[in-house]
Amino acid sequence: MDIDYYLPSSKYPYLAYCFDNYLPSCKKCNQTIKKDFIPKTIKDKVIIEPILSNVYISDFLYDKNLISNECKDHRLIDPSFDNTEFYFYENKTPIGKITADMFFNKRKEVAENYQEISFFIKELVVANLGKNMILHFIKLYGYEYVCLKFYD
Repeated sequence: MDIDYYLPSSKYPYLAYCFDNYLPSCKKCNQTIKKDFIPKTIKDKVIIEPILSNVYISDFLYDKNLISNECKDHRLIDPSFDNTEFYFYENKTPIGKITADMFFNKRKEVAENYQEISFFIKELVVANLGKNMILHFIKLYGYEYVCLKFYD
């Protein structure tokens, strides 16, 4: 597991300690696939953490709503912010397509594994076996976030 910067610290060093810019990521996705992806609409912008606004000049302060509006359909899904119906193997929005093209089309085994988990969780729900069975599955195999998201 890695801590990923949604906006890379190599381009946005004043966001290196901005908690809202952190996302959990697997090491392979973070270091070999996403790398330093920057939405083209903010590529040349200086973005800083709000606490630094009295110290540095910037184009704008980091705010997820502002980033979302500024980047529109040219960014990756931010799972801590976006309310999308994105289920790893199917994209329904332009940012879902960018995210799927970058991550899941290159890591087909991950998408297939998550798809199998989603089918399993659906079977448990349909069979009315409840959340306890899902919690047992999580204890055995992990995937807590994915399992609970599918259950919801």
